[in-house]
Amino acid sequence: MTKRTRYFILGSVGVLVLGLTVGLAAYFGGIRGLAGQSGPDELAYVPDNAAVVAYANVRDLMASQFRRDIQGLEPASRRQGQDELRNTLGIDVEKDIDYVVACMLAPAAGAADHERSGYVLAHGTFDQPKIEAFIREKGGVEQAYKGRRLFVHAVGDDEIPVKNAAGELAVTFVVPGIVALGNPEALHEVIDMATGSGRSVRANREMMKMITGVDSGNAWVVGRFDALSREAHLPSDVQKQLPQLTWFSATGHINGGVSGAVNVQARDQEAANNLQQVVGGLIALAKLQAGSRPEVDAMLQSITLSGDESTHTVSVSFTVPPAVLEALKAAGAKREK
Repeated sequence: MTKRTRYFILGSVGVLVLGLTVGLAAYFGGIRGLAGQSGPDELAYVPDNAAVVAYANVRDLMASQFRRDIQGLEPASRRQGQDELRNTLGIDVEKDIDYVVACMLAPAAGAADHERSGYVLAHGTFDQPKIEAFIREKGGVEQAYKGRRLFVHAVGDDEIPVKNAAGELAVTFVVPGIVALGNPEALHEVIDMATGSGRSVRANREMMKMITGVDSGNAWVVGRFDALSREAHLPSDVQKQLPQLTWFSATGHINGGVSGAVNVQARDQEAANNLQQVVGGLIALAKLQAGSRPEVDAMLQSITLSGDESTHTVSVSFTVPPAVLEALKAAGAKREK
């Protein structure tokens, strides 16, 4: 990656990626949203064709005991990136980002497998003029769409994890305090909804039903299983079985330890029963192999497998106790010596 590109991404939107990475690391959770509605206000800027939607309360997670316990395990590059953001733009990831919402959109008809479309929305405290000036200085090209400004930067396929046909990364301030990062076409949809000409995910009853089931913790993700499997690049023999699975969700709470649940919905009860048998076998095998590590065994023993025949759903709940985190921290410190 060129220095110019690195600083564009770092200075203008790196904070969003950092926040999302921290928030979704555990891959579960929830949020307090609008009164009488599920999810955060920013769902108003997620389109109804979203295949995956995720949320992380970054402020909560940064202040948690879990965060303090794993802080010593973070790579030096991440800490250096946070320092650069603070020094160049005055953005403190731990204090200035409240929460992030991310989505992956359903692929357009005829789109290639590698063409991904989506974006991250960050809610927080930002010095918009300073950030926009910095983006211009580092090569961002200003574009206009429906009276709103986007800053677009061409990036090589080896420089960003999200590929799209134009090889571009865009940034826009949706409203004061909310900034979006993604490919330009996706951010056009954000602006459409912000200007009242697009349909939000709140009109998608199936997706909102899934979100309603996970909005009680501090990070969550829900989506269509086909979108997840497509990104996972699973073997073909496994892929053949996946059409029997329709939706997934993961939810939990992070503070001193980590507790949560992962749910997968099947097309019918037969598929749900098959999935439950496979997962049950994997859990049993893991428990047998963890006997020599008491802290890991404690976590595995907390795993509960259950099913709901009314919704054809298989659920796995679990707890990661503080002792496991302490063991990981000690192992990390030992590797650094």
